[in-house]
Amino acid sequence: MSSPAESPSAESPSSESRSRIKPLLRIAAHFIEDRPAIARTLLSVMRTASRIPLLGPWMYHPIGVVSLSVGRLDDAVEALESTLERRRAWNNVADQHLARARLQAAMTRLGLSGKPDAGSRRRFEKDSERDRRRDQLLDLVIEAASRAPRDAGLAGVPLPWYLLTPDLCTDARVDSFREIADRYREDPRPQAFLSRMLSYRGDYAEATQLARRTIAATSLPDNAGDEPTRDPAFIIVGQAKAGTTSLFTYLCRHPSVLAPVFKEPNYFSEFPDAGRAWYASHFPGRDATSTDITGEASTTYFDCPAAPGRIATELPGTRIIILLRNPVERAYSSFQMFSRLGIENRSFASAIESELHAIGDCPLNEEHLACAEGLPLDRRRHLLPGAAFPYLLRWLEAIPVERMLLIHFADLAGNTESVMRRVETFLGLPHYRHDRFEPVNRGRYDAMDPQIERRLRNWYGENNEALGKLLAELIPKGAFGYDVIHHRIH
Repeated sequence: MSSPAESPSAESPSSESRSRIKPLLRIAAHFIEDRPAIARTLLSVMRTASRIPLLGPWMYHPIGVVSLSVGRLDDAVEALESTLERRRAWNNVADQHLARARLQAAMTRLGLSGKPDAGSRRRFEKDSERDRRRDQLLDLVIEAASRAPRDAGLAGVPLPWYLLTPDLCTDARVDSFREIADRYREDPRPQAFLSRMLSYRGDYAEATQLARRTIAATSLPDNAGDEPTRDPAFIIVGQAKAGTTSLFTYLCRHPSVLAPVFKEPNYFSEFPDAGRAWYASHFPGRDATSTDITGEASTTYFDCPAAPGRIATELPGTRIIILLRNPVERAYSSFQMFSRLGIENRSFASAIESELHAIGDCPLNEEHLACAEGLPLDRRRHLLPGAAFPYLLRWLEAIPVERMLLIHFADLAGNTESVMRRVETFLGLPHYRHDRFEPVNRGRYDAMDPQIERRLRNWYGENNEALGKLLAELIPKGAFGYDVIHHRIH
């Protein structure tokens, strides 16, 4: 980036002028965020103006803000650092923007989106270097959050809770973020982030309080009173990589559906020892006069051996939604996602060969499935979850078929409005006309090698046949989307 010319003689902006300009900067940044052509033109004009001695020092901050808004993170860091060096009167505001720019630049170097909630994630570096950078990233998150202006809150600070692991949630980091959460008690995002940090540490009591504070910071009914909390009316249990996030997003747009603190609390799989109070704290409280419902979508439940029984015991009235996908396509999508996350560093051919050799034939019964589940994760990660037949048997043994809705990924993608009406009927919701149905977390990658595709189709063949026969026996033709599932599953 061309450095703006410095002019020591230029006057420092008054408090009155700064108070007028700060909102203008925010409005301008919001306006150009999705307009790259306008941003490029504006940056060109400001760089030209920066060469004029009297205007030069005034251009650092606007150039930094615009560069940050359009993702030119190195330019943003350089310009904002120059602001701090030369325009001391702007230090507080520039400091806030610089912390955000450094955080988002670090996320980009890690291959992450600057807006993690959009689900756009790429590959981490491997092993110790990846872990070291994740360490640095969490520190930058805390720094950016601690410097955020009180009036603007944390809206511009990414809080990538999906990167948290038990080893990253140290005492020092938890204490630092606790101060941030206390400062922004009216903002639900830092409360939820701290709650997740504490859950990974096993501090379930405090995590429960924070989750309740998250609900209290929204317009949802508070779940911290004496009234019993509402149970989730539905759980989308998987399969992973079969459109669960899209379906959950569409459902939460319905005016009668209240969103939980997290889409995936993972209580019945990852946090079974957290206790029912911890789980209940993730959902809005019960309003005796309301017919609104809530739910969640933890995809780790589908292939967790204990999840069906736990849900049947603790939530006997909850309805279960299962999305199925062509298992070959699902395996390839799984590989692509774990490659972007840096967890998978093999080629698809190598990964599939390893898993086929370890698993043997595609499991068709509980004994073979349990044996395959005992393999190391990297010997079963992509293929085994697609063997839907034995997994569905587990769910049918625990949950009455009347409480289960089966949807196929291709049906959700191609006939979204029809699927949503079916889901609404299943959940007893009034029909709601959605304005749009954009896929969420859609991956883009090269087509699969045809030879590998044929090999996997053959491997899943008996599983698909068994699943089709099971559905034909249990579900009357036309119910729960049977026609779509039967034809698409092969």
